[in-house]
Amino acid sequence: MAMVAPDPAKTPEDNLRAVLRRVARSEFLTTEHLSLRLQLWSLAEVHPVFGEINTAARKRYRKALATLIRTARPELPRTEANKRAADIDIVQNGMWLTALLGLDRASIRRSVARCEEIAFR
Repeated sequence: MAMVAPDPAKTPEDNLRAVLRRVARSEFLTTEHLSLRLQLWSLAEVHPVFGEINTAARKRYRKALATLIRTARPELPRTEANKRAADIDIVQNGMWLTALLGLDRASIRRSVARCEEIAFR
């Protein structure tokens, strides 16, 4: 949840951009970190306790991301912010999985830019 924690000194727009860029920082694109995420995803499908952990974490992350989107774009209905948070989460998960297979910095940058487009359109 620290990944989506806003900085009270920043504007809502700057907070949202910072969060969307934070997931692509090198500390989160390490083989160790990405392998742990992949293991959790795998375990979530075969063991109910891990499934509950993964589902709860995903819901908390998406809710926090949707809140950041609504704070930056208050005119958006809650349902639209929720949809955008879900779309961003999927793009980010794909980015992490792809980074595990081989780091492509240009693709990572485009993925982050795509997440910003989804959040701010």
